[in-house]
Amino acid sequence: PPSAPTYLFFFGIIFEEEDEALQEEVRQVVTRSDLIKPLPELDMVLPKDIARWFSKYTVVAPDSEKRKALRQQYFGDAPEFYMEDVEKRLRRIIAEHNARSLGN
Repeated sequence: PPSAPTYLFFFGIIFEEEDEALQEEVRQVVTRSDLIKPLPELDMVLPKDIARWFSKYTVVAPDSEKRKALRQQYFGDAPEFYMEDVEKRLRRIIAEHNARSLGN
């Protein structure tokens, strides 16, 4: 009925890079469906995205020089990164920050 609530379901699909056939099959099913409204695919993480994270969480590195040094140490000069790698590196940065904060 018109008064029924709307339910939204979000699904994330992670593909292995080598499985292009499966990626294409899923894309076709999603784009042909009247019931599915796809969100844009997530792209690679760019250095500007990482810089934005450091700018937001200044508690990890309070000044720009320290933030730049951490970005260089953990991410170097690569033009892009896989999210999985970014998450691992940010977890290390956070763990090290927490250990310093707790005096360990």
